[in-house]
Order: sequence, then structure tokens, then C-alpha cells
Amino acid sequence: MSGLGRFFRISSQSHSNGVFPKAGKMRSLLFTLFAVLLFNTAQAGAVNINKADAPTISRELDGVSRPLAQRIVQHRRDHGPFRSAQDLSRVPYVGDALIERNRANILFE
Repeated sequence: MSGLGRFFRISSQSHSNGVFPKAGKMRSLLFTLFAVLLFNTAQAGAVNINKADAPTISRELDGVSRPLAQRIVQHRRDHGPFRSAQDLSRVPYVGDALIERNRANILFE
């Protein structure tokens, strides 16, 4: 061997997989992880609006920010439990569209 041949070896495997032979596996793993995270964030869970804390409400209900979730919890503390969607609509900034969008995920137990 002469020159740089002692230090570098080019094989057919390095050409097919590029510089990083495990990049294909890593790319596949990252794609799977992304798909799982995307699926889990797209799925909202049912929330007992009378027991859940603000972080849970904002995480599980579509379109409910953390400050709005804190308003919901404060309203519940001040006025007692919510018995219906109409009760929930009395919270400032909670409109009919927000309630309708989340109707299937709000429990009033």
C-alpha cells in the first residue's frame, strides 16, 4: 500500500450506505418516533372538567391555552363544579365553538 491507502479503504458497502452506514436505521427510527409523537398529540383524551388541573385541561382539549385552562379551574373553585356545557360557557373566553370542538372529550362527572 502506498500513500493514503494505509489509512483509507473504500468498499462497496460504504458507497451504498454513504459515509454513515447506520444512517438508514437512524432515519427509520426517527421517522417512527416522529409518527408516534404526531399520532399521540393528535389524539385528545377525555377530561373530567371538574377534577382536572390546568395543565391537563390545556394539554387534552383542543384550542385551550394554559391561561384559559387556569381561568376554567379558577371559575370552578369560585363557583363550584360544572354541570353542563352551558355552565362551562360562563367562563370568560370559553365560547360555543370551543365547547363544540371538544364536546366528545369533556366529562361533567
